[in-house]
Amino acid sequence: MVTPYPLSYLVLIITNLFSRPGDDVLEIGFGQGYGIKLAAERVAPVTINHWKSSRIKFILENAFSTSTIKSNTFKNDGHVYGVEISEYMLQKAKRKLWPLTKTDCIDLQLRSVDHLHYPPSSINACFHVNCFYFWPSLTCCLQKIWRVLRPNGRLVTTFQINQLIDLHQRGWFQYGNPDPLIYVMALETCGFNQIEWLKQQTKFNLNETYDCIIAHKPPIPLLSASIS
Repeated sequence: MVTPYPLSYLVLIITNLFSRPGDDVLEIGFGQGYGIKLAAERVAPVTINHWKSSRIKFILENAFSTSTIKSNTFKNDGHVYGVEISEYMLQKAKRKLWPLTKTDCIDLQLRSVDHLHYPPSSINACFHVNCFYFWPSLTCCLQKIWRVLRPNGRLVTTFQINQLIDLHQRGWFQYGNPDPLIYVMALETCGFNQIEWLKQQTKFNLNETYDCIIAHKPPIPLLSASIS
């Protein structure tokens, strides 16, 4: 993550994920955990509502256990996974999201995007903000994301062109490549389709426009359809 991104970025991403309760979502480079919390509110509403309605009881039930709590109460909730290469940000996010990290709905790991350990076709949607510029290899990392996405899974990123230009002029990208067009070309190389590049606004700041790139992992065609 380059800078602490505004909440507008995250709201835009979560909206474009089209995630539903019960979905499993992955964030690459979660920073302080703002996106993780927003995603959890969308895919794990039972857990979040339980936390908001009875915080003291929730803490007593979950926070002081040494293991992750798995309850039938939350069995229909989805999961939010996150990987981050900074130990400092990992610990900061864990403190921010405590005690939700003691439940089964949030799992944060110190890990790089090119070493995703999740099972194949296990994630409904993946999102990231301000981090693909520094990935060691766009193609390799996108292939790793492709592997864990389910068919019809979505990959979403958002950024602000003016901010990228400003950071580039300041020399922040001497070890990275912030060109979103190269990112889109890498998506196509890795087999993603239905790629959309949108310019959108959020209700938080109508004077600013954010770019959002959405890509899909193609569905698996039915054998009967190919025969006919």
